[in-house]
Amino acid sequence: MVDLKPLTLKAALLLALVSVKRVGDLQALSISPSCLEFGPGDSKVILKPRHG
Repeated sequence: MVDLKPLTLKAALLLALVSVKRVGDLQALSISPSCLEFGPGDSKVILKPRHG
């Protein structure tokens, strides 16, 4: 079985880069465990903005 987590992180980063309107929007993203949530079976990922 292939680990999709690295590919998912790369895809999320690329999507964020092409859809960001301001640099501040991109700086608000984080991949820390408190800001990154994977769905059941790693079928989806939710990126939450950093606090502060």
